[in-house]
Amino acid sequence: MQLVVLTYHSMNIDGVEYDRNDHVALAADLRYLSRNGFLFLPAHELVDILLGGQVPDGLLGRKVVVLTCDDGSDYDAGEIVHPRFGRHAGFLGLLKRSVKRPWWRFAGRYARAHMTSFVIASPQGRAALDIACMGGRGQWNDGWWSRVVASGHMHIGSHSWDHRHDALPEGMRPKRRPGTFLGVDTADEADRQVRQARQYIQSKAPNPADDLFAYPYGDVPDWLADEWLPNDRGTRAAFTTEPEYVTLESNPYRIPRFVCGQHWRSPAEFRAIVDGSRL
Repeated sequence: MQLVVLTYHSMNIDGVEYDRNDHVALAADLRYLSRNGFLFLPAHELVDILLGGQVPDGLLGRKVVVLTCDDGSDYDAGEIVHPRFGRHAGFLGLLKRSVKRPWWRFAGRYARAHMTSFVIASPQGRAALDIACMGGRGQWNDGWWSRVVASGHMHIGSHSWDHRHDALPEGMRPKRRPGTFLGVDTADEADRQVRQARQYIQSKAPNPADDLFAYPYGDVPDWLADEWLPNDRGTRAAFTTEPEYVTLESNPYRIPRFVCGQHWRSPAEFRAIVDGSRL
């Protein structure tokens, strides 16, 4: 087993070219995956495989990818009109429109393009970051979470309570080490950033990925990954942004992911990554 987990950010729109727009990149990448026999494994089923140590017979030797996205703005969920670069279908729209090939009838439910969105949970944090990072257009909400789960194309996981973002206003910004998740080194802070976020997501959109976590910034505090999370009965696994393939030996609290715009910037680089992925 050598499996790839891919990560996108729907707010990454700085042009209409592949390397400057994650919507353009995802659309092109879905076409390639769909036309070349790849199956889509939901993130929570990857975790099932890691925790159980066994690949389902029907997936052995198949080309498989896991799709994720981070931060959880409204751009994940529906059509948007960007103030500079126009209309976009949104990630969910791209998943729904992904090309279907004749062989898919043999692939069962894994033929459906699927993505797990790791969202910032705090309503106050999202509102503040919407102003600081998105022009204050009110496009960082949670009303769409349950709707995308019901679509069958997307799950909702946790990207922490407030990302410990350095753009948060005074009074909300972490007093110690803002702008990095490495400051999560106490039980109180872990409880706030992980457990509180998970409980909020579960109250709004219970779904198979609500016990999964993705480290903000890709920062992995050793204490959190090695001690606190394995003993937090509510969190089954956590994802990093280390550019490596997942194997059966991968640590479930340090699952690696390749990030669009960081680890690949062109269709050729994308193909080089995914063509090595098999269950």
